[in-house]
Amino acid sequence: GTPLAARAMASEAAARLLSCGAEGRGAAVSVVATLLANLAREPSNPKFRRVPTTNARVAGALALPGAVELLSAAGFKREDEVLVVGTSEVETGALAASALADLDKTAIAAASPFLVALRFDHVPHGARSCCSLGVGVAHVSGAMDNLVRLWPGHANCDGVWCTNEARVVVEAHQRARGADGVLALCELTPMAVGATTGLAFASAGRDGRILVWRNSPDLTRPPTLSATLVGHGDAQGAEVSNSQVVVALTPLVDGRLASVGWDQTLRVWAVAALSGDADAISSHVVLGSKGAIGSACLAVCETTDKAIAVGYGDGVVRLWREDTLSNGDFNICGSFSTGTVVRGLAAMDRGGIAQCGNDGFVHVWRADAAGAYRAVASSPSVGTYVFCIAASPRADDPQGQWEVFSGSDDGLMRAWREGCESQKELRCVQAFGAGGAVWSIDVVGDGDLLVAADTGGVLLISRAPSRAGPKSLQQSQLAAQQAYAGANEAADVARPPATASGAPLAPGSGVPPTSGGGVVDGQRYDFVFPVEMGGGASQIYWNQCDDPRDVAARFALRNGVPPDEVQDIVNFIHRASGSTPTGAGNGTVPANTTADEQANRIAQLVSMGFDRGRSRTSLEKTGWDVEAALAILLS
Repeated sequence: GTPLAARAMASEAAARLLSCGAEGRGAAVSVVATLLANLAREPSNPKFRRVPTTNARVAGALALPGAVELLSAAGFKREDEVLVVGTSEVETGALAASALADLDKTAIAAASPFLVALRFDHVPHGARSCCSLGVGVAHVSGAMDNLVRLWPGHANCDGVWCTNEARVVVEAHQRARGADGVLALCELTPMAVGATTGLAFASAGRDGRILVWRNSPDLTRPPTLSATLVGHGDAQGAEVSNSQVVVALTPLVDGRLASVGWDQTLRVWAVAALSGDADAISSHVVLGSKGAIGSACLAVCETTDKAIAVGYGDGVVRLWREDTLSNGDFNICGSFSTGTVVRGLAAMDRGGIAQCGNDGFVHVWRADAAGAYRAVASSPSVGTYVFCIAASPRADDPQGQWEVFSGSDDGLMRAWREGCESQKELRCVQAFGAGGAVWSIDVVGDGDLLVAADTGGVLLISRAPSRAGPKSLQQSQLAAQQAYAGANEAADVARPPATASGAPLAPGSGVPPTSGGGVVDGQRYDFVFPVEMGGGASQIYWNQCDDPRDVAARFALRNGVPPDEVQDIVNFIHRASGSTPTGAGNGTVPANTTADEQANRIAQLVSMGFDRGRSRTSLEKTGWDVEAALAILLS
């Protein structure tokens, strides 16, 4: 037949294969995709031009409707117990590639399950942010070690890239007030720095700096630092602890960059005017009355009608729009209350906004005829914090409906669509296990998502069968999620009783009094101690320069240690390090923490949605350190 006829046959066959409800459909799609990919890649290879149908996996796949027809569209013909390709090499390669593309397109439109295409490991320092520089180009991750990593956009033999295999590693950010972490990344629009797509991105973290990077055209050399944007935490923001922390970034369509942080401000940066050197840029707009609104800013996005939506710790989403007649000032043009701490926002069609938060729900908000925002669709509660959200148009819907993706503390990325019977319902069409708390999701396009899942690493997941990693990768990913879920379940069971953790670091626990240091997950630490937990063996490790309260809070977070035992851990670290406590714990107040400072730090945590009593208790246990107290509250 003609190429056009073969293409029509392939599209119809792919639809039949993907729509059948037979058991083993996923395995059959994988087999067919592999056969087509092999033939498209090496059309002259005799091994790929002859496929024995006596093979159990092949026979199982061919038994499903559409499978034989799809392979026939690529030139295969059945001869006894063998499928044989009789066309020329050039024609065979083209037909196989075309059939594979049709299979991918149909699978994406049908919302086929996401599978792991690539995994970028982040052990021991968890991944907190990610962004893609384009399908097959490169991907960027930000981690708790303050490093920004650029990863290959293509697969290796097993689909897993280890931490030391990152294409480029940049020592981007710095420790600030005992806190680490690259919390936000975003690709910049081309006009932002006069670059082509995929050649510029921005990073931000707990050190308060926003760094603008230019990539080399071939992405093989470290990116060039174009600018350091400094402002968060200054006098224009609220006077709160760790006010410099930048939580979220979003590129604006006009080339500017928006950022939000703990200092309660939204800032808009004119990055399009950068000269290309790395000098600090101070020319930016701070939005709000004297900069601060009264609650931490935790999420930001630009709507499709060019308003800037900001999610606050007080549960309100406020929309800002530039007044073109007042020399660049911004005014609030709308707001709505969500009833929970807002953790994520994503733009949708017609000015709509997808939103998630600490209450475990996902909502879609739209303005009515009078301009008032209402929740037009909501999900059931997932039962845990929802940290991030993304949205994109549905590939199968000519009417323009969108799909929403959320990431939560239970390690699941969920895909949501409006319900068939009720437009007010968001139904979960897939829950993908990422193997760690999902902090960031970026829509790559063409059926792909990039997911940052803490120590689960960064995952490129895809609905396209041709991009799915090998079976071994899918199995290891499933095992990782099962282990993470099991650890969470064990921690939940162990957390209520005060002694459930075994008080592992209390005096007389049998922990060795000294340590010569050691290597944990490939990194050397000055102090490493084994710890017998209620659920098995663990380790606590730190360096001489680390803040004991920060080390204790992180250990408690990893192992589900109750808050009232954190001070015991701090005391142990001081004894083991031979250091002197600066004053904290068991309700005592450091001499340098005034009553006003205590009240401000309690108010800061309350503004993020935490109970006042729990906030005070956590602050007392950590010596009034907001960052460490927050780690306990989130545990």
